[in-house]
Amino acid sequence: MAISLVFAACLIYAAWPGNLLYPEALQPPRPPSLVDNAEVNRSLEARIGKIKAELAKAACNADASVLGPQILDPQKLGAAIGPPPPPGSPQALLASLDSATVLVLAPLTGNSLSTGSGFFVGARDILTNNHVVEGAGDTVFVASKAVGRAVPAHVVAKAAASTTRDPDFALLRVDDAPSGVTALQLSTGIGRLDSVIAGGFPGFVMSMDKTYRDIINGDTSGIGNLEMVVTQGNVMAMPQDGSTKVITHSANISRGNSGGPLSDACGRAVGVNTFIILDGENAQKLNFSLSARDAIRFLSSNGVTVATADKPCVPAAAPAAGQPGPAK
Repeated sequence: MAISLVFAACLIYAAWPGNLLYPEALQPPRPPSLVDNAEVNRSLEARIGKIKAELAKAACNADASVLGPQILDPQKLGAAIGPPPPPGSPQALLASLDSATVLVLAPLTGNSLSTGSGFFVGARDILTNNHVVEGAGDTVFVASKAVGRAVPAHVVAKAAASTTRDPDFALLRVDDAPSGVTALQLSTGIGRLDSVIAGGFPGFVMSMDKTYRDIINGDTSGIGNLEMVVTQGNVMAMPQDGSTKVITHSANISRGNSGGPLSDACGRAVGVNTFIILDGENAQKLNFSLSARDAIRFLSSNGVTVATADKPCVPAAAPAAGQPGPAK
């Protein structure tokens, strides 16, 4: 009983006006020794310098311990790991999200680092939240298993503000289209009770992962082991706040998920995970994503045309257990 009262009191405090939480963190949750001392900050600054130096070299001369190993040719890689998962299967959905979603690393002044998530909406274009890259200058870094290493991404457009009533978006662009990446389609065909999946790199979970901690400290040599976090839920409501439409859902997100995709069961991005609210009165946490509708408007206003859909998701039927997949 005492534990329940303490938990409820914490939620009430967190939900007090002004305690709105964004699921990104300028300092991702981790042991203080990882980021909060001068020695590690100097190491991070040095690693960023090394990354920039290696990126200026030809690919064959670059140091894999700095940028991460080179990705195999997709055809050779496919032959090595076998056929792709059948359409409509959870494995196919996860593969699609893994291919598109990236960890965003935004160096700030004072040797601090902002982290968040983002996802490819084109061969070179990445969508994220403005508040993930706010204060980071014109260049940040993105990394994922599919990209194969940490690469610079230019901040080419940002929303005017990053409050909950604004389209909190930012557009990043990499110099070269990574061969292992597949962009997500954006869909406005979403409604209440529809199944959704949130993908990204929340520090609360990822801080337990050595690969993530190494990347935060500037060592990307183990990037092939980096795996994003996925959670499942349903759309609860789709409130309209001014000109901005948001999606309230039950797929758990936390700091570091900001900018990552909210996907439907067809693997289409229906929203961009952006903020959370702790509701003390009802002892629950509410998760919010900005809608794909507003994301499409933002991208279009900045000259980016993306693949879109407006029909409800009808997932392809996966083969029954023990049955062969479709003939090739």
